[in-house]
Amino acid sequence: MKSKGYTLVAVVSLTIVVVLIAAVVYYLFKPYFPKLPSPSITPLPQDRTADWQVYQNGKYGFSVRYPKGWLSSGKPVSDEYKSVIDENGREELVVIVHSASRYENLEEFFYYLDKNMVGYVSRTAVKVMKKEELKIGSYQAVRREIFFNQSGYPAIETYVFNKGLVVGISYYLYGNAMASEPPDQISPAQEDVYKMIISSFKFFQLEPL
Repeated sequence: MKSKGYTLVAVVSLTIVVVLIAAVVYYLFKPYFPKLPSPSITPLPQDRTADWQVYQNGKYGFSVRYPKGWLSSGKPVSDEYKSVIDENGREELVVIVHSASRYENLEEFFYYLDKNMVGYVSRTAVKVMKKEELKIGSYQAVRREIFFNQSGYPAIETYVFNKGLVVGISYYLYGNAMASEPPDQISPAQEDVYKMIISSFKFFQLEPL
């Protein structure tokens, strides 16, 4: 019985000695141990449109934000048309609902649009500089950079498709007004504003009447 007791005491003592030696070694050589990276917390992206004004269409169930200081243009506004001017009084943003016809897809809509966008002497009213398909949330969309041949200024426009309905959000760019040729690229500042406008666009569920 005593031998078992001595064995237990010896094991406990040896364990204590090993722990003490390990602690001393760690303390002495701590500066040489590699430092593990501390966990970093990624901040949530800030919504830069949070204090922007909101245009909400209760008939077709969508909303979009636009910068502070931009105002309604004063033109007749309906459920299918909204026009906004900037601080300089220039028409800057136009939101149009294309609901006269119900389209099967955006390809069908663009066929109708291009067929009817003809200017003077049978010249196409706009020149499409770039066109790309994308998603706005879960909805099919197409972004185009265009140049108005008659007035001489470019615009960015995005058309969003939802159950036969097409919503167009156009941002007019007057920095190159009356230019004879479209600019090579949209300025970073204009691109940034437009991306924020489009990022704020959303459809919402209409309440039953």
